Order: sequence, then C-alpha cells, then structure tokens
Amino acid sequence: MAWNHLPLDCGNLLRRIAAAALLGSALAALLTSNGDAGELWEAQPVSLSPQATKPIEDRWIFEMESGFLWKVGTNTPIDYEMAPQIISARGPQHLGGSAFGGKWCVRPQHSLLMEVVVAGPETYYLGYSASPVAEWWNAEESLCLFLSAGGGFGFVDSQENVVGAQGQDFTFNWFAKSGIRMRIKNDWYFSAAAFFQHMSNRGMTDPNPGLDALGGLIGFSRPF
Repeated sequence: MAWNHLPLDCGNLLRRIAAAALLGSALAALLTSNGDAGELWEAQPVSLSPQATKPIEDRWIFEMESGFLWKVGTNTPIDYEMAPQIISARGPQHLGGSAFGGKWCVRPQHSLLMEVVVAGPETYYLGYSASPVAEWWNAEESLCLFLSAGGGFGFVDSQENVVGAQGQDFTFNWFAKSGIRMRIKNDWYFSAAAFFQHMSNRGMTDPNPGLDALGGLIGFSRPF
C-alpha cells in the first residue's frame, strides 16, 4: 500500500516508526562494528559502603542457633533433655593470619542462652556465656570452620526434694562447640555444630549433681 493512500496521521506515524527502526539499526551496527560496544556499555563501578568492603574478620557477626541436647555421663540419674536457643554476637578479630590458602582469626563471642528443659524436673534455663572463637575462612569467605570454648552463669527454676535435680536457681555453665559455617546467599550463613554443655553450682549446695549434656546446633548468621 502506498504511503499517500493512508490517512495523513497514520502515514506520518508509520514513517516515524520506520525512521526510528533504521536509526536504531545504524546505531547498533556502528557500536558493534569494531568491538567498542562493550566499552561503551560497560557498567560503571558501584560505590560500596566502607562496611560492606571490610574483610570478614574485621566485621561483627550476629547469629541465632537452635538445637537439642541429651544428658551424658553419670552426674545425675535424671535423663535430661534440653532445647537451647542461643543468640550470639562475635566481635572483630583480636588475632589473625594466613593459613592453608585461607585465613584464621580469633575473635570474642558473647551469648544469651534461653533453654527449655524438655525432660527433667526444671522447665527452663536462662544464662550468659562468653568465649574466644577460633575460625578458619577460605579465600572466598564462603566457608568457615570454627571452635570455641567458654562459660558463664545463669538461672534455672530448681525443684526441691527431687533426687538428681539442680540444687539451686543460680548456676554456672561451661561449654565447648565446634562446627562449620557456609554462605547460602549474599551475607547470610548457615551453620551446623556439635555442642557440649555443663551446668552446676560449683558445690554451693550439697548434693550438687550438675548436668552434662551433648547434642547439636543449627543456626543462621550475618556479618555487619
């Protein structure tokens, strides 16, 4: 169909579309003719905040963990079962260096313990613990092996006249933990660890059975 056989407005619109298509084709041909398109269209560097560019050992890490523990040893005849919920904050490194193609560091950790007594005469344990944490990170900061041991104090709703139960509300705790942490998306990490915990009042009451428990933890963490 000839352009002048179309209504005036429609013919002008088609001419503009055709001109735009030709101009676009010519521009594309010009940009790709000598390999300069990549340079012209290359994304400009993004300005990241200083915090986002810090290495992992110089950042704070916050973590939430859940797990399950079973009584081990012979301190008490009661078959305790515990379900710990732990919130931790790990500070920047105090020591560090390179090792095995990655890097190691030692940083401080502070934890809030909120534990449900699933099986046993008590119902809960609330406590605090602190420890150094030794970590090894791969070069990509996507994998971490860690080991920590420390202790603190807390409170349990002790029950009187129960053989093998905790002797008083105020108790001390000691723990050891070792596991692996893996990056799952952006700055989020998933962790799995073996966890040992000891609770007792260090002889403030007689008897003082204490409690040794062993199990596992899983958690999610994020550095800031």
